[in-house]
Amino acid sequence: MRRLAVGLLLAHTAAYAAPVASRPLSIRELAVIADTVVIGRVAQLRPDAGTTEPGMVTRVLVDVEQVLKGAAGAAVTLVQPGGERGGVVATVGGAPSFNAGEHVLLFLTRRPDGALRVAHLYQGKFSIEPDPATGASRVVRRLPDTAEVVDALPLTDALALVRAALAAPSGEGRAP
Repeated sequence: MRRLAVGLLLAHTAAYAAPVASRPLSIRELAVIADTVVIGRVAQLRPDAGTTEPGMVTRVLVDVEQVLKGAAGAAVTLVQPGGERGGVVATVGGAPSFNAGEHVLLFLTRRPDGALRVAHLYQGKFSIEPDPATGASRVVRRLPDTAEVVDALPLTDALALVRAALAAPSGEGRAP
C-alpha cells in the first residue's frame, strides 16, 4: 500500500511538474502576471545580513529607467533567494543571477511581505545587450545554471509584446 501511495504521489507530481518545465512563460504571460515591469540597470548587490530574513537572500538594487507596468520609484530593491553569510554561499536552483551594471528588463511580483522579487525565478529576468549581428538592443533570457540562451529578441519587439498584453482585455494577454 505504501508503494502505491508513493507511486501515485510521484505520478501526480510529475503531471504538474511537466508543464512547468516544458516551456518558460512568454513575455505576454509575464506581463499579465507581473505586478511591476521595469527596465533598469543593476546598481548594487547586497547579501542580507540575516537580520530580516530566515534564509539567505540577496538584495538587488536596480536604478529604474522606465516603468512599463505598476508603480516604481527611481530605484527598486529586489529580494532574491540565495546569497552569502559568514563565508557560506547558498544558491537556489532556477534563481536568476545579477551583475552590477547589468541592463535588464524585469517582470516583478510581490512577496507576501510586500517586497519585490523576479517573477517565476529566472523567467522574469531578461538581460538587455547588443545583438552581435546588428548591434541593436535585444533582450536575452538565460538559464541561470548554464547561461544557455532560452530566448532572445529585439528589445523593440519585447516592449511591443508587453504593451499589447497590457492593452488586451483582462486575461487575453495570456498565450495558450
